[in-house]
Amino acid sequence: MAELMGWGFNLTFKRHNDSWRARRRLLHQHMHVGTVTTAKHARLQTHTALVLAKMLLLSPERYAQHIRRSAAANVVQTSYGIDVALEDDPYVEMANEAIESLSPALFPGTFAIDWIPALKHLPTWFPGAKFKRDAAEWSKYPNGLVNIPFDRVLREIEAGTARPSMLSENLAQRSDPDEEWITTVKEAAAVMYFAGSDTTISTILSFVLEMVLHPEVVQKAHDEIDRVVGRDRLPAHATEDDDVYEGMFIEKGSTVMTNIWHILRDPNVYSKPHVFDPERFLRRREGDSENYWEIDEQVPDSRRDVFGYGRRICAGKYFADTSIYITVATMLACFNIAPPTDGDPPTGEMHHGIVSTPAPFKCSITPRTPKVGALVEDAIVAYAE
Repeated sequence: MAELMGWGFNLTFKRHNDSWRARRRLLHQHMHVGTVTTAKHARLQTHTALVLAKMLLLSPERYAQHIRRSAAANVVQTSYGIDVALEDDPYVEMANEAIESLSPALFPGTFAIDWIPALKHLPTWFPGAKFKRDAAEWSKYPNGLVNIPFDRVLREIEAGTARPSMLSENLAQRSDPDEEWITTVKEAAAVMYFAGSDTTISTILSFVLEMVLHPEVVQKAHDEIDRVVGRDRLPAHATEDDDVYEGMFIEKGSTVMTNIWHILRDPNVYSKPHVFDPERFLRRREGDSENYWEIDEQVPDSRRDVFGYGRRICAGKYFADTSIYITVATMLACFNIAPPTDGDPPTGEMHHGIVSTPAPFKCSITPRTPKVGALVEDAIVAYAE
């Protein structure tokens, strides 16, 4: 169904072939650890986190919209060199509409075509072929995602106003690109645009929810940031061959979805996995008289699972990791995050789809000190220079 809707460009739905490898190669060139840890990326992600802090100072009750805008800003500027507006940005809305249209198609068995692929050959007027009419209607979302920002960058290149980006740099690799190359770079940029925003949004919203539900964790995080940084500055799949797994035959071409939920809740690996406990990944530094903590290398790093495996591992894992880290550190340095003062605290309810996100909830986000506003403004100016 996703293919009928026009999502064939997405690496998630592509077979491991030359087309997949070409797009993956371009993504890796711009997203490997040596690239995303450069000063250029750090400045972009830090500036975006600071703008988020400024928006939270102005209208904290709209934190969800601000977080959505912030997540999209990083990937849209990296992919296309396009600045995202502070309010009602068309590229943010485009990504939101696309993810909403795709969600039903990703649940296996929702549509008859998932069970009988030959049904894709039915004409749209045929009785029972409503799925084809739905797919044709929904195709406007992935088509817009792929083509609208691409066409804008092409116009900017012709006018000499294009800013450095993954797309403009890839197009510049060949002086006389053929249609196949243009399609490859266009779709690679769209993959980054689509895949890089919603997962980050979910992570940051989940972070806010957990901070509201666990004030003792907020306090410990504040103490650590104050100790290290102080308060006068800011911290800067499908199978290709038949397989057998635990006695079960998996036919070539079968859709395989990793049960990450279960993997990360294995009580043999993580003690009390249902409890939010960031300290499970830490240990007290040996020989230190002070209350210093360090990463406990004996506890498996959950990031080894959430970003996938092998050649299908998320190409943007390092970009996402650094972006989330800078955003979370900046929010904690600037704000108290607590339950709402005028209503019931959140229940922790989640909305499940392609990416699970917290159900809308109220919270209180207030500056930790009176000088937070000035610190944010000064830092924005510094990182914009």
